[in-house]
Amino acid sequence: MTVKKNIEERLPQRALTAHKGQCGRVGILAGSLAMPGAAILTAKAAFRSGAGMVYLAAPQSVLDLVIPMVPEVIGLALTKNKTNTIQHIVKASQLYKWDSFIVGPGLGATDSTSIQNYLTLVQKIHEAGIPTVIDADALPIIHHLVLNKKMAIVTPHEGEFTRLFGPIENRLSDACKASQKIQQTIILKGHKTVISDDQGYSINTTGNPSMATAGSGDVLSGIIGGLWAQYPKEERQTKSWEVAAISTWLHGKAGDIAFQKKDRGLMASDITESLGAAFLYAKEAYLAYHHV
Repeated sequence: MTVKKNIEERLPQRALTAHKGQCGRVGILAGSLAMPGAAILTAKAAFRSGAGMVYLAAPQSVLDLVIPMVPEVIGLALTKNKTNTIQHIVKASQLYKWDSFIVGPGLGATDSTSIQNYLTLVQKIHEAGIPTVIDADALPIIHHLVLNKKMAIVTPHEGEFTRLFGPIENRLSDACKASQKIQQTIILKGHKTVISDDQGYSINTTGNPSMATAGSGDVLSGIIGGLWAQYPKEERQTKSWEVAAISTWLHGKAGDIAFQKKDRGLMASDITESLGAAFLYAKEAYLAYHHV
């Protein structure tokens, strides 16, 4: 069975009396000295998706580069002590009442100690009831997490998916099987991106080859986290697939708009800058969800 869902009708609504604290608080762990741009792109995209407040946890050296580029972001400086880092981020999530959390873009380190730290952190964030976007360097933790269904959106490209689940024989069926295995929503990025959960899937219809550029995935993670945070708390778990599918559609539509001006010169930051225009097309756009 296939169900069509209008995007505009499924976007989170904002009250006329809303203030920034009611429009989504997003926590992010992203960036490293080698890749501070990942944190910039993720934070900007979270704001451009409509989030009211964005908090970035990163070393001070990274924050020094990010904040001049994204002055709206609230920086949380991390120390080299990993135990303190975990405690600091968990306390921040509670103090600032985060509505979503993004982990992975541009972190760089993938050694066993780092993976264990990310695992411990995300598990604690989950226990606080905060839905999490897991991307890039944090992806190896997904097989070890103990999460309630649909509390994470996992965003691998094909190479990352293969490392996590084995060789891809059929993008659609493999993505669906992986979602059923981990009981979370998966976005298998690439041409005709697949968005799957344990009950069905959709295939994204927006985007173009010029979006195959560094940082494009960071932008997508920011959109997902920013959009997810705007839904009422009681709806976030049930909206996991919709958040993933809408975010992917917006990401691709923004890329298509940017392509009209940039052609093959398109950069990830161009996608972010076109997000506002992408929302204007949502009224006439539909998602097709196929039950399996």
